[in-house]
Amino acid sequence: MWTKPGAVAASILLAALAGASVPARAAGGNDVVDVELVLAVDVSLSMDENSYRMEMQGYADAFRDPAVQQAIKMGGMGRIAVALMQWSGYGTYKLSLGWTVIDGDGAANELADTISGIERMPGGSTSISGAIDKGLALFDGNGFDSARHVIDISGDGRNNNGRDVAAAREEAVTKGFIINGLPIAGGEPGLEEYYQTTVIGGPGAFMVIAHGYEDFGQAITKKLIAEIANISPDMLPAPVQHAEDQGAAGSSRLALN
Repeated sequence: MWTKPGAVAASILLAALAGASVPARAAGGNDVVDVELVLAVDVSLSMDENSYRMEMQGYADAFRDPAVQQAIKMGGMGRIAVALMQWSGYGTYKLSLGWTVIDGDGAANELADTISGIERMPGGSTSISGAIDKGLALFDGNGFDSARHVIDISGDGRNNNGRDVAAAREEAVTKGFIINGLPIAGGEPGLEEYYQTTVIGGPGAFMVIAHGYEDFGQAITKKLIAEIANISPDMLPAPVQHAEDQGAAGSSRLALN
């Protein structure tokens, strides 16, 4: 059985997800979705193969999570557009998943299966500025319209290659984009503060900290719900567990009602 979150937190989330609807197709013929989201995944040398697999499994598990699927369905359009890219040094990236519409549980599960099978791109240095620049370019001519364009950067280290991160961030923010962060703590000291002051930006920008790779799945689940609902992750109910799974690592889920 589910452990129920507080009524106030649940009401806030449900109200946010039931926001004003928008036309199904924009004047220019583009497909309208609630949010366009680029998942930018760090594959630099600081990540070994096991860390990479835990990272990708976290994304896959998040899209299978009933709370994430419910959040998608409760948006104004009930659909989002997602792309996933791997990144490392400046100019080193791979678009592993082109723009894909998620408009129901089946589409979310199919996306999760695809993410689970993505092979790692060879990585080297760490260029967050490169991830921002490439993420920004992915929105050009993608065939979608939405009120929010979000670049979601996960990583375990500071920028050590390419141009200044703050400059890349400010360029993206000036153009109306949002950069959210998911720093993976446990390696570089002060990484959370670095993401807070240097990486994230734009209206309502936020970060969710993964306390090690074992916590990545729970962190990205919380982050996706907040991004889809366009609310602060602090407004979400606390993670809960299925009774039959309690005590098992990685089994926590977020309940919406």
